[in-house]
Amino acid sequence: MQPTIWQQFVSDVAPTLLSLLGTILIAVLTLLANSLKAKFKSDQSLVLLNKVAHLAEMAVLDLKQTLVDEIRKRASDGLLSADDVAEVRELARAKVRAALSTKGINELMKAFGYESEDQVNALISSHIEAAVARARTAVVGGALESIAPPNFGSVLPKID
Repeated sequence: MQPTIWQQFVSDVAPTLLSLLGTILIAVLTLLANSLKAKFKSDQSLVLLNKVAHLAEMAVLDLKQTLVDEIRKRASDGLLSADDVAEVRELARAKVRAALSTKGINELMKAFGYESEDQVNALISSHIEAAVARARTAVVGGALESIAPPNFGSVLPKID
């Protein structure tokens, strides 16, 4: 008995067609997974950037309250020397690095593709400088304006 056209089709074409559909399905799932991974990395980078900005803000405000005001009182002209400024900046950077911990620093290096901790220090320093600039301009007409750092993203999941 001769196979029907349908039986011939099923035996000849169906396995190839199913294999092709399986390959297409795997490709689509791979693209979806890569897209989700890129989105997660982007969100994680924003979270880390926000964390550095907030830690820099806290360090600057803390040092202004506890150290800078005291140095100004002791200085005859009420100004910080270049050495004082350098010391305060280094203390602020150390505070941010301590708050980030080794884990946070490693996460920053991975998220931003940094190859050395010097790049992390440069990022921290830039946020400290921005926080200092905001702190200097915060007092307007005798009232303290909001000096919160900018929000680099809308999603702020907690990171440990």
